Amino acid sequence: MFPLSLLATFSALILTVAQAQQQPAQPAIVYDGRAPLNYNGAALDANTAPYSVFVVRGGGRPPSNYVSFSSTPPPTILWSNCKTIEQTIAVKVDNTSVFVPGDNPANSQFGFRRTEILAQNKDVTTMESGTTVFHVSVMRDESKPLNASHQYQFAFLEVPSGSTPFSIPATSPASANANDIQILDFSNKVIFSIPFPSNSWVNLAVQVDWDALTLAVFASKGAFPLKPVTPLLPNVGAPSGAGGKGEFHVGLLKYPIANPKDGDNAAKTPFFGIQEGPTDGLLLSGVFVEDAKTGVSAGYQQVLKRTT
Repeated sequence: MFPLSLLATFSALILTVAQAQQQPAQPAIVYDGRAPLNYNGAALDANTAPYSVFVVRGGGRPPSNYVSFSSTPPPTILWSNCKTIEQTIAVKVDNTSVFVPGDNPANSQFGFRRTEILAQNKDVTTMESGTTVFHVSVMRDESKPLNASHQYQFAFLEVPSGSTPFSIPATSPASANANDIQILDFSNKVIFSIPFPSNSWVNLAVQVDWDALTLAVFASKGAFPLKPVTPLLPNVGAPSGAGGKGEFHVGLLKYPIANPKDGDNAAKTPFFGIQEGPTDGLLLSGVFVEDAKTGVSAGYQQVLKRTT
């Protein structure tokens, strides 16, 4: 006869093994944009991974002028597994945040204010094959509040035409839910909306099927794990192939307010409009992209089935 304590231990071990076998394998991460604990502004200015591609920012200024890293407030807890693995990323825009494409002053985007980290070049398709999931957590920077008169983009994937297969903006000021974060499809249709509270992370993940041209969204607030919040949706109008793949941006893009004096140019928002300052900020963490073959990471090492 085995002692009861030994039988109990053996039974618990069998249960643990069974649960581990039932748990899907952790999805493979194809881009990890979570800021390493030793990462700093000097590393960013030196184009050190994981931010080695480009930082869209004010012309003639280093990236560290607009992006910083710290442990305060702590990053989203979803991926820590009881051990801090990343820093919080703080991005800001001000009246110097005028992007100058190609360093040509004639291209200066005076209508926008931009600070965005690019995850990948257009000719690299690792993140954009099969079905992948784009994760990002955002929090308000209470020291640099967003301006309720303006619309912002927090994350988007931009294709060569300038369109976006998906984007994550703050709701338009004219909307009835002006404090919400939205997720839009290629046609700019709202497929999900969630309130954007103070002092709390909003955790978002967008599942993209690059072959079937579909989207699905997972979301949570604070310390809660992600859960599916939409069915599988067609990404209406999204192009297939190379024309539907591009650059993943995370950061802060501030749109202008229309200026009646601009006349026919009012629709040219990158170059015209009114910008109210002085400084706006956003906090980011939990930025990564994963292959969804084995599912979708929900946090705390939990894996959900991808939406089908």
